[in-house]
Amino acid sequence: MSPVLRPIPGSTEAGDAHSQLRWVEVSQDGGYLASLAVDRAQNWTQFEAAVARWKVPAENIVYADRAGNIGEHSVGLAPVRSWTGLLPVPVPATYAWARFLSASELPHSFNPAAGFVATANHRMIPEHYPYRVGFEWAPPYRFETHPLCD
Repeated sequence: MSPVLRPIPGSTEAGDAHSQLRWVEVSQDGGYLASLAVDRAQNWTQFEAAVARWKVPAENIVYADRAGNIGEHSVGLAPVRSWTGLLPVPVPATYAWARFLSASELPHSFNPAAGFVATANHRMIPEHYPYRVGFEWAPPYRFETHPLCD
């Protein structure tokens, strides 16, 4: 259950007398046991099944196997909603979360054309990705390729 707060500072609308905060961590389980499944995955299919169980915290997880395959998968609960989610909103149902993205809808790559995978808290979301799953990333200098990777 999410806490209901009142009043919204600066609110002048009678219907805006309450706001609600919601965080996926409050009602979910799935970090620890899912991490064990990720650790045990021996191929990409098992890895993808394991990351589908991952609920919190949201992270980027890299993958490599003995066959030389590499990949990356963004994991965690990402709500689909009609607003950014950056600020508290009025309680009406128009701000309810529609659902969570499935693991297959989250950004991921397997054997990327670049020939390597890297994650340094930089933006990894594709340019025209249809969902809002993040707003703040580390500065670009955190992710720089070595000349041998080019």
